[in-house]
Amino acid sequence: MPLTTITTSPANMRHHTADLPTQAATVVLRGSPAGWDWGWSTDPEPRFHLVPTDPEHQHVGKVHLEDRFGRRVFEPEGEVPQPVRDKLARMVTRHRKAIETAWCRQVPGMGSLQALIEPDGLHIRLVVYAGTPRQRTRFLRVNWPMLLGGRDPEPDDVKIDADTAELVVGDREAEPIRVPLRLLVLVGRTAEFDWLAIAEPDPASMRIS
Repeated sequence: MPLTTITTSPANMRHHTADLPTQAATVVLRGSPAGWDWGWSTDPEPRFHLVPTDPEHQHVGKVHLEDRFGRRVFEPEGEVPQPVRDKLARMVTRHRKAIETAWCRQVPGMGSLQALIEPDGLHIRLVVYAGTPRQRTRFLRVNWPMLLGGRDPEPDDVKIDADTAELVVGDREAEPIRVPLRLLVLVGRTAEFDWLAIAEPDPASMRIS
């Protein structure tokens, strides 16, 4: 049985291929199936996806892992053979959390993720794929008085940590809230933290440019 490995550490997840002299590829799945490696370029399109990164299959097609609203999907495109699609689908299901985390490490480096404190004093607005045709907005409700001990929030209280793929809320506090970006970049998981809640929106009403 071919060995399939998934790599999520920024230090060892970048690999160069002969057909991409000016572009590195992030590899997240190897041998799925044998001879097929999957990941994305270091300047990928702003939609969660996988493309073959091994030289033999680089131009065969891709598989989208989110739809236009950020909902989780598995949508092949191009000429990826059906047996390859079937094997890849099983591996994506098995390793989806790690693949999503790797993608969410990539998104801040694309310059397309913005976290802003809303003037209402209640919410954080997260702009996903900012400045692209796929831009969309998520909101988090924050109990700032409890988190910050009564002081008003300031821009430095919110930070995107690309190394850990987390949104850090209350960054200047001794115990900030760390929210996995995969819960925010992608839609479909509700979550609650101390003094912070994520409520999934109705996709039809999401702000999409």
